[in-house]
Amino acid sequence: MRSFMLILGLVGIFFLGVMLGINAAENNIQKMQALEGVTKSIKIVPKNGNLEISILGNTLKTEKFLAKVDPKALKDKITESKNKLASVSNEVGNGVCTITRGVLERLVLFFQK
Repeated sequence: MRSFMLILGLVGIFFLGVMLGINAAENNIQKMQALEGVTKSIKIVPKNGNLEISILGNTLKTEKFLAKVDPKALKDKITESKNKLASVSNEVGNGVCTITRGVLERLVLFFQK
């Protein structure tokens, strides 16, 4: 139990260091490109049937109206693949996600007791 908490703490510190490093790198890149003070985020907002995209403070708007999409038809179209390798990879990925969720749920239940 003690070693688990130690490993969890070290992973947390590592994650925090990575996040601080990414933030510092992004700030330095903006300084080098003379983009200081510009918004960092990318925003995609649907407005009145159009799509508005903000990238680094520049706003782009679509000229065509967005079509209404049936989610079930879109899911079917995405899952249908002609490539066997892609199909197998998707199935493996879904399996890994399911197993990971199950393990994490059991860990959470174990530590809640």
